[in-house]
Amino acid sequence: MSWYRHFGVAVSEHDSQILCSAAIQLFNDGKTDVDDLASGLIEMFPAPDLLKINAPTSQSIH
Repeated sequence: MSWYRHFGVAVSEHDSQILCSAAIQLFNDGKTDVDDLASGLIEMFPAPDLLKINAPTSQSIH
């Protein structure tokens, strides 16, 4: 929810699926704190439009 609040956008099923997949990846990479996960998601997806054009993993962005 922090990502949505940060960008002031409405929650959507599509975006949530992508963000959840990315959050799991971040968690598996050792980011277990909620604030670290939120920061990581904001770094991975620094604009809401990126969720519309990229595949559901952060690998497509980096």
